[in-house]
Amino acid sequence: MTVCVDRNDHGDWQIALPDQREPVTCETLDDARRIAYMCAAHRHPCELVVRDAYHRVLEHDYFEGAPTPARRITRSRR
Repeated sequence: MTVCVDRNDHGDWQIALPDQREPVTCETLDDARRIAYMCAAHRHPCELVVRDAYHRVLEHDYFEGAPTPARRITRSRR
């Protein structure tokens, strides 16, 4: 399962969730990132990809195993 954060044509940040038809829209990247991490933390295994306005990957995390407070995360930031 993959959760993606991308910038839309209107300058807002959208979170694409695999189990929802419409993306969640946020005004700031920080808000979008916070919501995306909360959503991804409850779906395992789950990949989280955050891209900038030019579609470059800013963050790429992978949540493995059962969703717990002590979850194992593989993270790469660019």
